[in-house]
Amino acid sequence: MFPVIAIKGQLFEAWLDGEGIVVREIQRGQVDWSYPASGVGRVLIDVVTDRALDEYARDLRADADLMKEHGVEAAGKSCGLQGRTSGDLTSPSRR
Repeated sequence: MFPVIAIKGQLFEAWLDGEGIVVREIQRGQVDWSYPASGVGRVLIDVVTDRALDEYARDLRADADLMKEHGVEAAGKSCGLQGRTSGDLTSPSRR
């Protein structure tokens, strides 16, 4: 199961640099969610705009095909998410 939030509208990421806060529009990113009382560990939830949903679905399909052919370690290559950890909240656009 891959949790996904699809939104209609704009999505932004923000971070601090040496001069202040930087805000940039993105088409997809991730949220690190945890709720200890639920008994579920940390979960990365993809957030995708409606404009990027088709591309996101194609990327997931490509990852599934890579996993079938090369194993789980190949996952994430097409989505730009390979090597991401639950503490890495940057969007694929910043990679």
